[in-house]
Amino acid sequence: MSGPDLSRSAKKGLPLAMIRTAMSRIPRAVRIIATVAFVIACVLAPLKAVPLVHGWWQAHETQVAVAKELPVEPPLVVLASAPDTLQLVPGATEKLGLELTEVAAAPAPEPLRLDGTLFLDANRMVNVRCRFNGDVIAVGEVADNDPGDESAGQPVRMRSLRYGDIVKPGQLLLIVSSKDLGEKKSEFVDALLSLQTTRERLERLEKLLKQQAVPEKSVLESRRELAGAEVAATRAERTLRSWGMADADMQGLRKEADEMRQKNWVSHPDEELNWGRVEIRAPAAGTIVEKNVVVGEMTSDRTLFKIADLSRLDVMAHVYEEDLPDLENLASQQRHWTIQLKSEPKALALRGCFNRIGSIIDPSQHTALVMGSVDNSQARLRVGQFITARIELPHVSGELAVPATAVVDKDGENYVLVKSAEQPLQFRLTRVSTTRRCESKVCLNGAATSAPDLHEGDVIIVRGAVEMIAELDRLKANAVKPATSPAPGPSDAVPAPAAAAAVTPSNDQSMRTTWDALRRIAMCVPRRRG
Repeated sequence: MSGPDLSRSAKKGLPLAMIRTAMSRIPRAVRIIATVAFVIACVLAPLKAVPLVHGWWQAHETQVAVAKELPVEPPLVVLASAPDTLQLVPGATEKLGLELTEVAAAPAPEPLRLDGTLFLDANRMVNVRCRFNGDVIAVGEVADNDPGDESAGQPVRMRSLRYGDIVKPGQLLLIVSSKDLGEKKSEFVDALLSLQTTRERLERLEKLLKQQAVPEKSVLESRRELAGAEVAATRAERTLRSWGMADADMQGLRKEADEMRQKNWVSHPDEELNWGRVEIRAPAAGTIVEKNVVVGEMTSDRTLFKIADLSRLDVMAHVYEEDLPDLENLASQQRHWTIQLKSEPKALALRGCFNRIGSIIDPSQHTALVMGSVDNSQARLRVGQFITARIELPHVSGELAVPATAVVDKDGENYVLVKSAEQPLQFRLTRVSTTRRCESKVCLNGAATSAPDLHEGDVIIVRGAVEMIAELDRLKANAVKPATSPAPGPSDAVPAPAAAAAVTPSNDQSMRTTWDALRRIAMCVPRRRG
């Protein structure tokens, strides 16, 4: 044997040699006593275990015999002759712990409460501009006296218009001196003078033509000049009217032109100073919500004032997308809301209406905008305030209410178990259509239930509905088993009356099943060969 083989043999024999060495160190008397004790234990253990196993088996056989002699209890629930109907035995309601209740009329739906903000009504706001460039030489004024000063005889103090002042239609806002306007006025007066002069010249030439004192060509040329002068006068007049020149001012220019033609016109310093004067007045009543001009500025092409009518404000509220169908189903005469200020929760709410529902859903809040208006004739509301809009929802005719535990979701449909009026122990499976949920109740559409319809006052199962519907499905499955199914064996035979009931296995059946399983496991364990 070579060196490696000898070393491997030495390694295999090393544990056995160690055991022999250890055993040799134990006294012989101790080894003899241990051997005798092991032999006695091997003999006495079976003698003690066999009576115990025998007694347990006899007790088991006794229980099986007693269970076979006990009468089979009838089932508590069976299928009725009507489709999708359960039949209960007397007293089964208490034994199964079922709870019944009556179907009631649905309560009025809770009003929608939407958070929103107040805005200016864009259709009630005007932007005041000047139609031509000029220098602002004055701003309109209002009285600045405190209440009671006028009655006390104190003089009226005036101040310039500012943000928040209330103005009336036609009230003076600005006085502008415009070079462009002065030029257009001068052009109009000049066109009137030229027109009158050309007309008088044509009249003289026509008289001379009748006397054959002038050639006809001169008359024709004068007529062409008159037509040109009429066009120029008309153009100048239309330009001034497009800039908002009043009829009284236009008549003043015509009078001035006549005076100049008759050479009896006298120039006045005030008229020269006010030749390019333009008065800008308020086009409508309202509150100044923006002022962008002071004395000495150029008007240019910009908004000078913004005047808004605050007697009615816009409301923009946010509605969750699941509440949109409730709003869209409201008729136009039902689209009213009441507005409550969040800063004044106990104040009297104001009535308004909404007429627009936004078509865009906010991706972050999943809400849409509901837009409407609210009356502010008492000036209680302010633009930008947070509000709560309350919308009353109409009560649906024929709507019913049941506890939420009575409705069972099965295959995507909702069902309830309804007690039969003719057979008090029968319960019919009825499909229902839910409309909304309110607290612990579910509201149903009475017109959308399966036949026969569900009515107010019908009795339904509240507690135990899920278990009873599951039992109905099990009984229906057992009732339609195919005839080709394998015949049950002797150990699987069940009495016919008990086959339709929900039977739980008894103690003896459980014990027998456990014993059979242990016996199979023991047969599968391989035995150790000696």
